[in-house]
Amino acid sequence: MAQDGQATLPSQPAGNFQIVAVKVIARALSTSGATATSVKLGFNNTNNTTVAVGSAHTATIAFAPYEDLFATGPTTGSGWGQNLTGYQLNLRSA
Repeated sequence: MAQDGQATLPSQPAGNFQIVAVKVIARALSTSGATATSVKLGFNNTNNTTVAVGSAHTATIAFAPYEDLFATGPTTGSGWGQNLTGYQLNLRSA
């Protein structure tokens, strides 16, 4: 059964900076006997209309880190700029 978990990102720190890329790392596992060959990490805007999905990962039966790097925002398709407001972290298994 596919599962989808989402978490809203916390507020950004104050200051003037440029976001070059967003790295998503999540620890996940597959229960014994299950086949989790499509664990994907991603970003979406909070209205869920645009989702940037990373590569598929195969989860093992022990907790392990899985990561993806996102150099562009899913809404604009260009660099992140200075703002991640309105985005959610997304972890999905299919």
